[in-house]
Amino acid sequence: MKGLQRQIFYFSLGLSFFIMLTFILLSSPVFYKYEFSKGDVFLKQRTHVLANYIEGFFSKYIVMIEYLSKHPKVIKAYKLSEKETLVKRIVSPYKISLQTFASIRIKQT
Repeated sequence: MKGLQRQIFYFSLGLSFFIMLTFILLSSPVFYKYEFSKGDVFLKQRTHVLANYIEGFFSKYIVMIEYLSKHPKVIKAYKLSEKETLVKRIVSPYKISLQTFASIRIKQT
């Protein structure tokens, strides 16, 4: 009688292990794709947040540079001797210090 009980126990233990292993193997690709898509969504959101932050940070400088690049006195400023006072007068409406303005590199064409 003990031999039969032991066989039934081992058979049910093996069967439950097989069912559990089958369930894990069949469900793991689904969970993998789900977690992968969550990671992809997270990275897209993070990229969007950073792009908005960078755009917001530099937008005031872009407007100022576009304005100054069209200003005839600024275009010819490299020839003038009073460059600093000229830049102060032109930049003063923007309330930007010369130190901030000097940190912006403008390509000359």
